[in-house]
Amino acid sequence: MYKTILHLITKRTHLTTQYIYRTVLYASAKLKSMKESLKCHVCLQFLTAPILMCKAGHCICCICYEGVKKSNRQPKCAVCRSAAGYVARNRCLEEILEAFSLECSYGCGEIIEAGNYRRHQDACCSARWEF
Repeated sequence: MYKTILHLITKRTHLTTQYIYRTVLYASAKLKSMKESLKCHVCLQFLTAPILMCKAGHCICCICYEGVKKSNRQPKCAVCRSAAGYVARNRCLEEILEAFSLECSYGCGEIIEAGNYRRHQDACCSARWEF
């Protein structure tokens, strides 16, 4: 696939194939790194809106926040243990999260928006149940 794209681009521009190939590889590596930063610090799954953050900017998904809130009278940040807890909603990250799509890891073949990933996995018919 990359070779076809590279051929079409180099045919119409003065850019070299090697330069375009390196750019595509760099962009895909950055994308993988960006997907990792869209994970919750508590459950390590993709964040689910609304996304809350502490004063230091560490994020937690709404599902984990409810669990933390039930277990502690005053929720503390899972990363920095800030006593202020989670104080603000991160709407910018929520919008970025909507732009990512992921394939279901259970193998059903569906492509899901990252923000709905956990909900899909909870209801996926291809999920393997362990007892």
